[in-house]
Amino acid sequence: MVFGGSSGIGFSSAAMFVQECAERVVILGRNAQKGELAATVINQEASQAHCSNTTGQPVVTFIQANTVKRSELKAAFEQIKGSAHVVVNTAGIPGWTGIGLPDIPDDAWLGEEDAIHNNLYGVINVMTVALRHWNFTNCVTSLGQPSCPSPGFMPAIVNVASVQGLTPAPAMLMYGVSKAGIISATQTVAATYGANLRANVVAPGLVSTPLTWNQVRSYTMEKNGTAENAYPKLQFGFQCVDASGQVIVGDCKGGGTGYGCPCEDVKLEDPRIDAVFSGYPVVDPRKISSSVLFLASDEATAVNGETYVVGNALDDKPWSCPPLQGPPLPEGSCCAPSKPAAVRI
Repeated sequence: MVFGGSSGIGFSSAAMFVQECAERVVILGRNAQKGELAATVINQEASQAHCSNTTGQPVVTFIQANTVKRSELKAAFEQIKGSAHVVVNTAGIPGWTGIGLPDIPDDAWLGEEDAIHNNLYGVINVMTVALRHWNFTNCVTSLGQPSCPSPGFMPAIVNVASVQGLTPAPAMLMYGVSKAGIISATQTVAATYGANLRANVVAPGLVSTPLTWNQVRSYTMEKNGTAENAYPKLQFGFQCVDASGQVIVGDCKGGGTGYGCPCEDVKLEDPRIDAVFSGYPVVDPRKISSSVLFLASDEATAVNGETYVVGNALDDKPWSCPPLQGPPLPEGSCCAPSKPAAVRI
């Protein structure tokens, strides 16, 4: 089992897989500090005592690999002993948001803050290396090529996109295009190799993690309880603003826990979160994890080329979990075993 990326959703999903008796989980990501931390915490906190087919000790490892560099991904897959049964792509960045297309600087494209380059090409790169890992080369039957050799199991790919890939948002071109591309790329792979693997998409709304909460840094609360954007030139959620209005750039550009940043993470109880995201509530990450787990599990053997929307107006299924307390989740807590807490479109 391989996770491409070590972002907040990847961390939560990996914990869910370990709880669901995964024999081995490998986390791939560019940020070694966060990846090692995720592996350590999951190994320490995600119990497998209830599993009958494992040693009872979670085995989660981290391998550093940049998803936009195929050479690093290839080297990472070569380190995996045996064969990966499931590949989950969770890595992603917002890119330049809250800005018009002609206003995005020319040098912003194809760089570290280009969401299309990072998100879409990252997913395509991981899927490419994974397909080669399974020896699915020169075997597109619709082109008259021979059938792909069987690895002895049905591989599964789960790519995390976003509702922004389905419903355009103003001034969100980079991010929206990257997520729409992920959906299309996944559907194409599913249609091409559907007899040999399953490839599906989870499309969440805003996820309730520090990466989302920190986006309200540039806002202040007015007396009437509404949020006012005090620093409209602020582009990225990882930037901090001091009392004088000066932007301070931290070193954790991917968001997350804020280790090493000059500012503390915004807390979930911060009133600006409800004010800024009113009408578009943030989603409990465990809900997304359960959908990822469902699509990766044997429960979804007949599901291929689908997009599961999680946490927006289309989601008509009740969610009975208590308010977010983790991760990590203790054994037997809400969301285990997995259920498809999502709506297929």
